[in-house]
Amino acid sequence: MAVGGSVGVDGIYSASGPHQGGVNVALIDGSVHFVDEDIDAGDPTHPAPTEEEMESSQPSPYGVWGALGTINGNEVVDFDNF
Repeated sequence: MAVGGSVGVDGIYSASGPHQGGVNVALIDGSVHFVDEDIDAGDPTHPAPTEEEMESSQPSPYGVWGALGTINGNEVVDFDNF
């Protein structure tokens, strides 16, 4: 789902990879972590957030997985406890 119906812009996209049970993700700090497929992904039926909602500091409706995609919620993730 892309914000405003535009393809190739901010939106909700799933991750996939060749590893069973999850995906490797690269973070902005250059670190790479394996994220288990059982990560809290919130409510998948929630409609795509509006641009205003994406710019606010409210928590992601897509759980921990959604929170990893933005700094707006100010969440801190401890990868040692994943």
